[in-house]
Amino acid sequence: MQTLLQDLRYGVRGLLKRPGFTAVVVITLALGIGANTTIFSVVNAVLLRPLPFKDSDRLVRIFESNPERNWPEFSASAPNYRDWASQQTTFEHLAAMEFSTFNISGNGEPERIPAGAVTANLFPMLGATAALGRTFLQEEEQPGHNQVVVLSHGLWQRRFGGDRNLIGKPIRLNGEPYTVVGVLPAEFEFIGERQIWTPLNLEPEKQPWRSDRTNHTLAIFGRLKPGITLDQANADMTAIAGRLEQQYAKQNTGWGIRMRSFYDWIVPRELRLSMMVLLAAVGFVLLIACANVANLLLVLAGTRRREMAIRVALGGSRTRLVRQLVTESLMLASLGGGVGVLLALWGVSTVARATVLNIPRLDEARVDGRVLGFTLGISLLTGLIFGLAPAWRATRLNLTESLKDGGMKGGTEGRNRLRSALVAAEIALALILLVGAGLMIRSFAQLQKVQLGFAPEKLLTMQINLPPAKYAGGDPRVNFFDRLVAQLKTVPGVVDAAGITQPPLTSGNWAMEVKPEGDTSNAPLSADVRAITPGYFRAMGIPLLQGRDFSEMDRGDSPLTLIVSEKLAQRCWPNENPVGKRFKPGTNNPYGEVIGVVGNVRNLRLEDEGRPAFYFSYGHIGMPNLALVVRTSVPPASLAATMRANVASLDAELPVFNIRTMDEFVATASGQQRFQTILLAVFSGLSLLLAAVGIYGLMSFLVRQRTHEIGIRMALGANRGHVLKLVVMKGLTLTLIGVVAGVIGAWALTRLMTTMLFGVTPTDSMTFAVVCGGLVIVAMLACYIPARRATKVDPLVALRYE
Repeated sequence: MQTLLQDLRYGVRGLLKRPGFTAVVVITLALGIGANTTIFSVVNAVLLRPLPFKDSDRLVRIFESNPERNWPEFSASAPNYRDWASQQTTFEHLAAMEFSTFNISGNGEPERIPAGAVTANLFPMLGATAALGRTFLQEEEQPGHNQVVVLSHGLWQRRFGGDRNLIGKPIRLNGEPYTVVGVLPAEFEFIGERQIWTPLNLEPEKQPWRSDRTNHTLAIFGRLKPGITLDQANADMTAIAGRLEQQYAKQNTGWGIRMRSFYDWIVPRELRLSMMVLLAAVGFVLLIACANVANLLLVLAGTRRREMAIRVALGGSRTRLVRQLVTESLMLASLGGGVGVLLALWGVSTVARATVLNIPRLDEARVDGRVLGFTLGISLLTGLIFGLAPAWRATRLNLTESLKDGGMKGGTEGRNRLRSALVAAEIALALILLVGAGLMIRSFAQLQKVQLGFAPEKLLTMQINLPPAKYAGGDPRVNFFDRLVAQLKTVPGVVDAAGITQPPLTSGNWAMEVKPEGDTSNAPLSADVRAITPGYFRAMGIPLLQGRDFSEMDRGDSPLTLIVSEKLAQRCWPNENPVGKRFKPGTNNPYGEVIGVVGNVRNLRLEDEGRPAFYFSYGHIGMPNLALVVRTSVPPASLAATMRANVASLDAELPVFNIRTMDEFVATASGQQRFQTILLAVFSGLSLLLAAVGIYGLMSFLVRQRTHEIGIRMALGANRGHVLKLVVMKGLTLTLIGVVAGVIGAWALTRLMTTMLFGVTPTDSMTFAVVCGGLVIVAMLACYIPARRATKVDPLVALRYE
């Protein structure tokens, strides 16, 4: 301990004697360690932190699957769920949930709150108990007993001030009274921050659709029995699905089962891969920083050779000297780690607030004990990586030569080779990062160029859900939205307005099977479905290619009319005019006549080409929920308050929610790609800077070391061009070695990014060429400054150098 304290005291004095050197090393390390800490905190939150459920490794999400219709993962029908629950043998629990929303009124302004209707066993299955009151009872799933509600902790605090006397009291949801029976714990969060929970009534007595096996509306979850694997459960459920397919061939043909663990469902493989790529990239940055610091320490070691020789002459062992130098390196690494944590605190808070990134659990990212332990670990490891080799080199002494007054002040050829190898490695690592970033940038650029099928500029959207108790039936709903759309069109700054059940690029999807009249092929074809008000295509900027738009005639009991996308028209009636053709949407609906064809729209993801889709007039059914789209001549966000006021003028108790511009939806749809691209670009830019500094530092050192040689060359007749070439060629040789190694590494590693790219291959030759050329140019500039300095050496001064 006494020896360690001596080493620490001596190390502190040494660092204070060289403040400039210390500052450069600490800043270099802080950038690398801070970036690693930031990314690790994200990886920890998204990938490593256990899911907040009891025995989460036994929890499973169960989907119905129909690959023939391009529905690999689909919601389940109520009859199938009931049969699964009664026949399965591998689960402790099977629970169901149906997504919904509620208008809540009283205790403040009306709001629209995301909700979930669940079977009573869902909370016990998840291991969740109420923080106040209780969760649901089995009998509360029955009609007449299900007017009870469990609140999230956040809604209870925000809306009701944390009133502990709220249990047993009614609140108004969709204009009807619901009795509060419980409040969930603050840490409970499940599927999209649901804030209201009600019992799920699956009885078909007053809900005929609950007996329809084609009505897929339920999310199904299960808890495996102890000792049962996912494969065993999958085999059991697949056998059940096969029996149901035979028993109910008309409705269940082609439908199977697909199961995923909770972890794989919440954090899909593509996201895990992208997180690992980012972690590897930031690790490369730290390695480059370590190489730079190691080079600095090698230069410093050259100036301390005399000091080391005196210590050895006075009896110091090589092991003792190495320990002293490694202690100094660890002190530098610790300082860099401390500053890095401060940088990470800012970086993590910035990333966690970026909701537009659309990454699950990202808001949970924070610098906690595990992250600090990771930072401490990489700080110590970094100190050993960049400190051990210079320390070992520094203590390999020729005692007599080192003690001479005129001994070497530079480094040996071996040390120069080590410095050169470190710089070449920096260049190789930087090139790999630059290629990865270049591919992501090109991919993101391609993604931004896709044809959306509509014009998102100056579009404002808002959602409204009419409470069934107040707006019963289709006519009152249609009349309300007719009045609202007409009123919105008169607002100054509004160019056009219309409604749709689900705007493009929003979560979820409504799809139906399409059966053209006279088609006997039995080939399954599904299409996205949207209900719209007249003028929707004009408001969205979707081109009408053939036929006509919906009008006031297309509503109520009039014959069903449909408008199809260009892709659906090509699928159903290739080389024919689809206007006037008929097809049957779904299994229980009448045939409808095609009255128009519109352009394709990317409804789900930017990466997916426009799927087949069709539209019907909202006036035919009058569903309670509709999203208004408003095209403006002014910044759309500036009209949000005006839109709310217009809704309130028609119904003061009606909440308006999810007010967003269409540009925000587009940005969210590419959020993950933007996140990956920005971080890779930042890391690659940092690596390029560090590599340029590294080669500049090495060439400056070599010029200083070869001052005497350069003086002799110039005295013997060498001109400045020869000297410039001498220095630049040395740097260029190292650069080309690093580039070749980097190209080989990038060629191998970028193949792992295939699923992260869009419209570009992982071995894109243009990206490789641009990155290689750019890196060589930067390296040449870094070499040119020391080379230019070498050409100004005075031969007389240089010859007196020794």
